Amino acid sequence: MSAGKIFKSIYSGCLFINFVIILLIGFVVVRAIIATTVPPFFITFTLCAVMSLFVAATTSYVLLSCSDRPSMAVVAIIFTIAEILVTIIAVISIFATRRFEAYILFSRAPIEWLQNRRWIAVVAAAILIPLHAVQIFALANLANAKITVDGSDGDDERSAYAHARRKATPYHNNKEMLSNLKRF
Repeated sequence: MSAGKIFKSIYSGCLFINFVIILLIGFVVVRAIIATTVPPFFITFTLCAVMSLFVAATTSYVLLSCSDRPSMAVVAIIFTIAEILVTIIAVISIFATRRFEAYILFSRAPIEWLQNRRWIAVVAAAILIPLHAVQIFALANLANAKITVDGSDGDDERSAYAHARRKATPYHNNKEMLSNLKRF
């Protein structure tokens, strides 16, 4: 199995776990929006930002897989780092409330229910942050594998494919032609 396939497999596995957690976050946000009580804006906004950054990072990864541009890996890494930061902000915003009501129902106020069970946010962050770190590692190595093996970075002097092709030519590093050319 080549390095590119290994890193794609690692990233895809992390992406699936991330997708499941984002679906759970989306379920909580949708239930909060259609609930009878008004959800806190700052928590709803940060959870929606986590979901939108996940969509942006996934889209840039799909574009990286479909194209020959390793620069899309940089875009995916930037979105993943932003997703880490917004995840931390979301957990802090869940911890920002001081009130505690033990008998809040999930069906009436899902985000307040989540605020009263803070361990859920901590567990989600404890899963998501290392998962994002593995995704960044896999994306960086996948981009490096694309540059050095495929030669698709646009610069023929740096790629391994172009170097092997150049070395296979019969006149590579031939000094006779340079000595026959006399200038002035």
